[in-house]
Amino acid sequence: MPISLEESFAQLTDGIIARAGDLNQSQHLLQRFLEKHPDVLSTRFRTTYLQENLAELIHELIRTCCISEDNIELLADIVKNNQELNSAYRQHLKRIVDKPGGLAFANKNTEAVIAHIAKNIGRTWSFFGRQVGLPDAEMDEIQDEISDATERIEKIFGWAAVNIPQMELEKLIIRSLGASGRKDLSEEVTRIFDR
Repeated sequence: MPISLEESFAQLTDGIIARAGDLNQSQHLLQRFLEKHPDVLSTRFRTTYLQENLAELIHELIRTCCISEDNIELLADIVKNNQELNSAYRQHLKRIVDKPGGLAFANKNTEAVIAHIAKNIGRTWSFFGRQVGLPDAEMDEIQDEISDATERIEKIFGWAAVNIPQMELEKLIIRSLGASGRKDLSEEVTRIFDR
């Protein structure tokens, strides 16, 4: 029986906390983490944990619900240089994508973008999917199994959320729309993301 979303999240965070126990890596990861996420980490967090270790910071972020089963983007930087943790992270993200209503995006307007693209993209959806980077097998599966435009675009975004860093996702979507011959949609989506 497959493990639950909560269990996979616990395994992932346990792995990160174990890695953070290595003091040499911990300080470097902690510094990078604090620099990259000033919006989430208040002055109290920065002053309390700057001289401490990453494991304690992760525990506190989980305790205060800054990082949860459904919102783990903050952990992306920590796992990216460790193959085993990166694999666990991607697997966990896949579980979120597969969970109904489970995708969490960095931009609050992403749902509106998905709806706008689905409503306006028409037959060029497959060019868009290929420009985003979906493998042929994924594209074939979407084409064969999904006829609803919104579901198709959600699948494309779901794949991108798992395979593309959140910070690059918006630019990739906008670029991919333009590259698939929909400069009009690219400009409209840029405005929606910026609202």
